[in-house]
Amino acid sequence: MAATSAFLLRAVVLELGGGYTRCGFAGEATPTRTLASPAALRAAPPAAAAEERLERELHPFLRDLFLDSLLVTPTEVPVVLCESALWPSHLRHAVLSVLLRRLRVPGVACVPAEAAASLMLLPPPPHPPAAQLLAAPPPPMASAAEGHLLVVDVGYTRCRVLPVHHRQPLLHAARDVPVGLRDVHVTLRQLVLETAAAAPLPADETTAGTVWEDIAARCCFVPPAEAPAEAATVAYPFRGETLSVSGFARAHAYDALFEVAPDAPCLPRAVLDCILACPIDARVALAHNVGVIGGGSFVRGLSWRLLQELRAESTRRGEATRALAAHFDLAPSRGVPGSFAGWAGASAYAQAVDALLTPKGGLVTAAALDAEDSAQPEEEAASCT
Repeated sequence: MAATSAFLLRAVVLELGGGYTRCGFAGEATPTRTLASPAALRAAPPAAAAEERLERELHPFLRDLFLDSLLVTPTEVPVVLCESALWPSHLRHAVLSVLLRRLRVPGVACVPAEAAASLMLLPPPPHPPAAQLLAAPPPPMASAAEGHLLVVDVGYTRCRVLPVHHRQPLLHAARDVPVGLRDVHVTLRQLVLETAAAAPLPADETTAGTVWEDIAARCCFVPPAEAPAEAATVAYPFRGETLSVSGFARAHAYDALFEVAPDAPCLPRAVLDCILACPIDARVALAHNVGVIGGGSFVRGLSWRLLQELRAESTRRGEATRALAAHFDLAPSRGVPGSFAGWAGASAYAQAVDALLTPKGGLVTAAALDAEDSAQPEEEAASCT
């Protein structure tokens, strides 16, 4: 057991996000480095046909991450991959292929990011003494929301919603919305161009994405839904000149996440659909504990605006959801920023569970990946016959 624990402390925890990649070591509270993700991950989710191109782009990125950022040799450390539970299978396969076949890591343990974030956002379960458990029946739950969490991941390319019921993720109720911070940057660009058409703008696409992302993070906010947004115009320095960002653009850039057009995907509608797909006895508890994670969690006013939109959307839906409007509330803060709550949960889990980084504990090795690839054509041929 001592050898296993020593081996476990050297594990690398890796979270590949649409906008940024976080990496560090198991047992640490914060990531060692946060890097911009490769262009293949920052773009739209790659199709299955582009898996080889994705592997070619991920290989140098992950190699430099191990050697330059973490100063470790990939062949000597296992990897805890903090992945979304709703990741496409071809994207997961491409990442595993690069880690196991090209970088030759000893093994990869996959941990769902949303479930890992719940470890950081939910209070620890009570542990009464053994004598008390044997002498008396189990005490009632102190709160109806204990062990329940509605994880809302506001990412770069999309938003994902996953309910946690009695500390267990309900994958059948998860929702994935193709709207994210990238759409916020597009909206911000359009609003700025309407008032500053002659302003200096970045020509290449890479620089443009970085500039609009920086403006959205530094200058923009999310006002309440009904209150008038009064904000001053700010001057953003760019290439020796200034780019004027109006108060209207600052206050309405994040409206892209809350569009309420009948056919347009939006975050509040996805959250409410997720709750309605859960067991009826868990809906109130989930609505009472909404935890916002991901890159959008740091945006000022976004969490409270989401609650307002959820209350309005539940009222519009009718009698079936109107009772939920009074129960929406944010989960209590546990001192962990939502932007890397998933990574921190995976780090804590990897350190606490000794059996995680073993083949019986779910460790994926190169041999297991080869066996899975060889079995897939046989399954497809059998299904066709």
